[in-house]
Amino acid sequence: MTMNFRASTLVLASALLFGASAHAMEGDAYIFGSSDTSSSNVLSLNGSQIVQATNSGWYRDDAMHIPSNQNYIAGFCNNCGGHYYNNFFVFDISGVTTPVTSASLTLNSFDVTAPLQYTLVDYTGNVDTLLNSESDAGIYADLGTGATYGGDLVSTGYTNQTFALNGAFLTNLNAAIAAGQTRFVVGGTTAPVPEAGTLAYLALGLSFGAIMARRRAA
Repeated sequence: MTMNFRASTLVLASALLFGASAHAMEGDAYIFGSSDTSSSNVLSLNGSQIVQATNSGWYRDDAMHIPSNQNYIAGFCNNCGGHYYNNFFVFDISGVTTPVTSASLTLNSFDVTAPLQYTLVDYTGNVDTLLNSESDAGIYADLGTGATYGGDLVSTGYTNQTFALNGAFLTNLNAAIAAGQTRFVVGGTTAPVPEAGTLAYLALGLSFGAIMARRRAA
């Protein structure tokens, strides 16, 4: 593959991603669509110190990543070739001192096509690799697994939403500061929220199963 073709492919993919986010299709189920850098994307530490995100982005399930694209879409995008996306945020912690005893993350939701449970997780890899790689399946997996930092339902677009961060986040952040690290990454992944009808059928199925189990035991 020539460099010109590779560059053209990345530009086309970037355009498709932004176009899909702006024009949702049937089957799309994502949050943070049409997103870009936002001054609203901040960590609030100890109730008073604000640390703004210096970078953001996504990796998708075919390992693709566009380093120059700070769109932080998460979820399933049918109009982007039918792929799932995990996202990330990078924070400059060079001015932060320990101990950090409380923290929250505020993000601008941008476009939301469907209610999704958003889960914040740790990132265990190299930050430069995260930012500069054009393809890495391991990073996509890393951004969707590991220690959970918190999360909540995201169901409204173009608003700021704040997520409380838990003890695992505080432990890892304080350890990073103590080790002299200057950057800290928070990853994110999504899960669909079952519709009311689905929950009703699930409850009915569980009830039926419990009845049958009691009959067999009688």
